[in-house]
Amino acid sequence: MDDVPRSRWLDLPLRFPHWPQLRDVVLVDSLYYDGTFYYALARATGDESYFERGSRCLESVMSALLGSSNSGFFPHAVNAATRSALGDGWGRGSGYALLGLVDALELLPASHPEHARIAGTVSEVAARLLPLQDSTGFWRTILHNREAYLETSTAAFFAAVFAKGIRLGLLDDAIFGDPGDRALSALLTRIDEEGRVFGVSGLSFPDEQAAYLRIPTEVNSWGQGVAVRALVERLRVG
Repeated sequence: MDDVPRSRWLDLPLRFPHWPQLRDVVLVDSLYYDGTFYYALARATGDESYFERGSRCLESVMSALLGSSNSGFFPHAVNAATRSALGDGWGRGSGYALLGLVDALELLPASHPEHARIAGTVSEVAARLLPLQDSTGFWRTILHNREAYLETSTAAFFAAVFAKGIRLGLLDDAIFGDPGDRALSALLTRIDEEGRVFGVSGLSFPDEQAAYLRIPTEVNSWGQGVAVRALVERLRVG
């Protein structure tokens, strides 16, 4: 993938190499965008080498993110220079990662050697979410931190992940069906009469863990977009 800007320290793609504060930072966003891009390109062009490029990208980013994590969840990012996790256990980050991987698996042939490995990661990380789901159906903005607030976009992301994962045969309906329904019900309590999704954490650059506890909630594009994804994926399950 010589056409993609790479970290100076690890063979990983960089999303913002022109921003000094993110020059050595590999973001979880790569798991949402990059695999589906390469796999869609492979299907559109018939060039199966894009399946390999996409799989190498996903595997390298997954390994770096989970390898730097102490929580068992995807951090917001990894500093490639120090190999340290930034925003470990950030709920929306794990949502981006899991939904991106499920989207990618829909495009990657099941016979491809990486399909089973990526699907295994999705299943393992999704299973770790279940005991952390609040009785209200929400998760906390830092998944494993009981002092963190209950946040809307995490419920939307995981409702979408569970629904699509079940539909594609990646997740067991008997295990993930009810948590997904409770997450969707929780999401619906935070959509107002005008369709605005509230209670969504705002934007933060990867920072120390305490910063994520202070981010105020709001109505923003991340919440609106993933709420639509959650509702559409639930409708597709039937």
